Amino acid sequence: MTINFILGACWASFFNLVIQRHLRNESILLPTSHCDSCHHRLAWYDLIPIVSFLILHGRCRYCHAQINTLILQTELLLGVGFALIIPHITSDSQILILILFAYLAIWDCHTQTIPSWPLGVWLGLCLLILPWQLNYLKLLPIYLLVTSLNHLSSFIGSGDIDILFLIWLTSGPLFTIWVLFLACVLALIYLLLVPRLYFNHRIAFVPFLFCGYALTTNFTAQLLTFTIP
Repeated sequence: MTINFILGACWASFFNLVIQRHLRNESILLPTSHCDSCHHRLAWYDLIPIVSFLILHGRCRYCHAQINTLILQTELLLGVGFALIIPHITSDSQILILILFAYLAIWDCHTQTIPSWPLGVWLGLCLLILPWQLNYLKLLPIYLLVTSLNHLSSFIGSGDIDILFLIWLTSGPLFTIWVLFLACVLALIYLLLVPRLYFNHRIAFVPFLFCGYALTTNFTAQLLTFTIP
């Protein structure tokens, strides 16, 4: 579990780099990692996920500018998520889906938007790995109905709906319901802890879906057999 946590934190660090540089129209290779405030080149010991942030108290070693706490939050998110999910992975396609989902979660954290290409890759994987069944066609009218209703009321992001239906394709309806339920519970807890966000800002929901996915994956045996006495 420790190795999986470290792996998740490392992926988060890499995704943060890729996304931040993409948003600034910079190469992910050059320039080398540097402070956004003083532009001092960072040493390897400044780039250790989670550890460096904590040791430096969230500030640049060289100019003492504050480091965005989102970096720490996303590294913890993926660290815990990978620790919960990876022990239950049984195929290479599931690993790729996990990486795509993680990328979407961090992208949403940074921009509150969702890029379309990871969703397309995820859908392509579903079409390749799942045995084709006519039952899957039943999802299409449901998807179109939910998307249309959401277009009128905007009760959830359209990308969130896409992700939920992709989870439905790969893991089934009951699994998806638990993912959504747990995501909503975690989001409500977050809003209670940071109440000003409820009135002033939208929140990125994909990270909560990722948390719900991780918890549902880890506790599948208990959740999918849960019954009310």
